[in-house]
Amino acid sequence: FESDDSLRQAAAHYRANWVGFHAESPDILRQNQNRGTHHERRPPEAESTAVQLALDLARDFGIHPHICHLSTAGGFRAIVAARQQGFPATCEVTPHHLFFDLKMLSTHPRPGLFQCNPPIRSRQDRLVLLDAFRRGEIDFLATDHAPHSLEENENGISGIPHLDTFGAFVFWLREQGVSWKTIARAVSESPGKVLSRFTPNPYGRIEEGFVGSLTILNEKRPTTVRRQGLRTR
Repeated sequence: FESDDSLRQAAAHYRANWVGFHAESPDILRQNQNRGTHHERRPPEAESTAVQLALDLARDFGIHPHICHLSTAGGFRAIVAARQQGFPATCEVTPHHLFFDLKMLSTHPRPGLFQCNPPIRSRQDRLVLLDAFRRGEIDFLATDHAPHSLEENENGISGIPHLDTFGAFVFWLREQGVSWKTIARAVSESPGKVLSRFTPNPYGRIEEGFVGSLTILNEKRPTTVRRQGLRTR
């Protein structure tokens, strides 16, 4: 959407629906489009402002708002405030926004490989979201899988692949003190509830009548992620 008004006009058609928002303010992106780096062109306030707008639109039109790939502490605080007022709002985080931060990438020899939208954020943002995930306040762990080639990433196309590494990543979450119960809710049960709204058979639980879509994780068998084991582009 090119403006907040055009988004508002579109949102009016989705009353009482569950709607996912890629929350970045087009106005703030335009204001910063000539800055030097990718993350400077997409600053944190672009997300936090858009999250608040999404929540306001959801109230106006009776929409259930879901904030996709949340990356900032400011955006999370807006969601918490809405929940404290009794307003239902859900959100997700990606592995790359929980694992990487700008301080890490400042010394990486190929930081362009980590270009994504929204961009990798500060260490403070990362730790706030990780702590929120640990407490069970983040609803989904979502890949935002973008299977571009290395050459495409080097040429400025944004996106990080994660389908190959998603299972291994949850073990890192365990090392960070996240319980298996919290992980299972965020990677299976909660997404399954949403997916079940749009399919004839429900997902997300091991019960009669549910789709038998299962992933088994072996806690006793270490895995090393290697290039030759990845099937993504």
